[in-house]
Amino acid sequence: MNTLFSLLKAGILICVISASVNAQAPVSAGSRDKTIEVEAKTDKVLYTIGEPIRFTVLLVNRGTSAVYIAKSFLSSGGGIAGFSLSIRQTEGQNSPECPVYADRFSDTAGPRSAKQLLKEDFFWLAPGGIVGFTGGYQGCAAKHEGSYELTATYCPCDLNTANVQSAAKQEGTQTISKSIQSRPWTFRLQPK
Repeated sequence: MNTLFSLLKAGILICVISASVNAQAPVSAGSRDKTIEVEAKTDKVLYTIGEPIRFTVLLVNRGTSAVYIAKSFLSSGGGIAGFSLSIRQTEGQNSPECPVYADRFSDTAGPRSAKQLLKEDFFWLAPGGIVGFTGGYQGCAAKHEGSYELTATYCPCDLNTANVQSAAKQEGTQTISKSIQSRPWTFRLQPK
């Protein structure tokens, strides 16, 4: 719960709700029943150059079984579970891609059992549950007139994901163990 409050203080809206959200069709992958999906979309489909681009990224459990996910799930990489965003220009003058990375090289909490790790560092995403965030795009890829695709990937790459799988299995559930990518969401930039 402390992680959730910290994220809210950082100005990021975290949604943990049990509802269905309509978006461009997501790609299902990463779980036994293939019902964990990532959805990404912008708040509009047409922007003028220089206008702020707002986005929403969701991890949705459309299945009938709960799964565990890491409590830290903003920018993924280097031992941190979370989302990575990619914006690619598909039409018009190309802009460079600007990846964002985060790193966590060790578990600073010291040695803990798999059951303790599951309890402290992961949370249960119920069937119908949604976890995600909204934000403003700060990258350098969307600067010129043209069409763009936004894609989000959820990576379960927390340092302890593999360690907690046995504890989750003992509870009769699972952890997400594979990356899950959304279908591309298309939007356009037009001149002012």
